[in-house]
Amino acid sequence: MKKYVFALLLAASLSVNSTEQINDVFIVDGVEYEIEVMPFGASPLEKLYGFDEILAMLQLEGWCSANWRGYKGTWEVIDNQLYLTELVKGACSRNPPSVDPELFFGEKEYPVKATWLSDSISIRLTEREPIRCDEQDSSQGVIGFEHQAMVYEFSSGELIHKFEHKVEDIWEEPALECEAID
Repeated sequence: MKKYVFALLLAASLSVNSTEQINDVFIVDGVEYEIEVMPFGASPLEKLYGFDEILAMLQLEGWCSANWRGYKGTWEVIDNQLYLTELVKGACSRNPPSVDPELFFGEKEYPVKATWLSDSISIRLTEREPIRCDEQDSSQGVIGFEHQAMVYEFSSGELIHKFEHKVEDIWEEPALECEAID
């Protein structure tokens, strides 16, 4: 019976689909990276406005599953200061319209200095690798994932520190099961 239930669950999980999200862009030293907005992070814009406020201001006319937030920001570090250099809505289209910076920031044009951001932006440098309870290379015993990241810390939009960091996302329940095995 257990084998039957396991096979049924495995078959069901293989049929589950999700859409990869369009991420914000982060440019530092002329190199483009992605700010992973789902499920591990958020756009720096969400430190200024709540999600519902952003949606209300954008007045979206439909959406696509790859851009449920309805927008995409391009952020760049220029002279150790973070700027929003572009904000578009409906990022799924080939030529998405630019959002008027007056609407969000009271500025006439981009780039806009991100003085509201006193937080960090973490950029994944390596692929996510599974963390396991055991040494075997199987999907069983996976308790989370890890990767290397570069972390950029900002205070009022000014870059104050950057460092490389090992990020571990460990799920509580499987980790407790691992401890029971030890």
